Amino acid sequence: EKFWVQDGDSGKVYAANLSGKSIESYKNRLNWMRTVDEYLSKFRLTNSTEVFTRLSSAVNRADSITSFGGSTRTAQEYREKFKPLWKHRITFWNVVIRGMLNAYFIVYNFYLLFSDDHGIPSDFYAFVFLVNTVEALLWSIALIRTIYNVYSLTTRVCTGDTTHFQCKNIPEILIDLASLSVMRWLPNGETVIRFKKYGKEWFYEKRANFKFETDNAHTFKVLVAIRWIILTVLDVIGPFVAVFSLLFKMAQLNFRFESFTTWNYYEILGYFAFVNQVAGIRNIKRIEIDTLEHFIFSGSDARIQEEEVALMNAWWNWTLVSCVANISDGFRFPVYDSIVFWYNINVERIELLFKKHDCEGSAFV
Repeated sequence: EKFWVQDGDSGKVYAANLSGKSIESYKNRLNWMRTVDEYLSKFRLTNSTEVFTRLSSAVNRADSITSFGGSTRTAQEYREKFKPLWKHRITFWNVVIRGMLNAYFIVYNFYLLFSDDHGIPSDFYAFVFLVNTVEALLWSIALIRTIYNVYSLTTRVCTGDTTHFQCKNIPEILIDLASLSVMRWLPNGETVIRFKKYGKEWFYEKRANFKFETDNAHTFKVLVAIRWIILTVLDVIGPFVAVFSLLFKMAQLNFRFESFTTWNYYEILGYFAFVNQVAGIRNIKRIEIDTLEHFIFSGSDARIQEEEVALMNAWWNWTLVSCVANISDGFRFPVYDSIVFWYNINVERIELLFKKHDCEGSAFV
């Protein structure tokens, strides 16, 4: 019923002079601290076999209880999170429409550049042309990658071969097509601070990704290398380029805001295409996933090393891809639903696969 304090200099221990109310308050805090320690001690991460078991529960038609390390979840709960539904299959086409809208805006910008009333000062014309050309080049490379993966997927489906890599690549590239813009590199205070603090991590990640992408590119290795070089250069100069890119794109739109009803159809399309690019400046889902990946793979020093990026790539491209490929037969449309699965992957679903907590908070407390 007492709290004891040790003097830092003499090392002597003596009883703290506390009222009964204060003692009860401190006891309550201490009990909660111990409870949190016990709760966190039951937290672990899953291995590849356990990830596969959880995904198997998502396609299992039985409503049996599936146990993971002492905690229980029904197969229905995992189906709700991982098994594609019709709403997921339909909303997937949203990314295709946005990709077409983005392509329209890139073409529209070139049209304005070559028109007589582009309104761009002659001193900046070459710069604006270069920015639009870079965007067009990146979009074209992404389109070629999409076409190649669709062709490879179709070929493998017809020959009965595995299709897991293509199912993962197609939605990732389509997401890139939907929001690809130099404005993605617009700077903010947080970006500057993070680059100053994690500059080496950026270097390690870039080098590891280059090695992984080129080693696994069986065709179009040159395009893979060119894309990597452009994105790396943009990571360095992108913040400066993006500021002017936003300014010129706003100037190029040149809408008559006083009379919305007189807008032409191409002006309306141009406006929504511009909004689409602005909406893609910050990919919140990607930021959340990157944060979770950093927490898991950054090691005891909380800094990502090149080898740890390689481990991360292995988990994404070998472990999880293989698990999804092996449970795809349980989907209603195995190939298409696998694509939809990868399109809808988010930080909550990754946590469900990674985390192995032996208890739930409500029952534990």
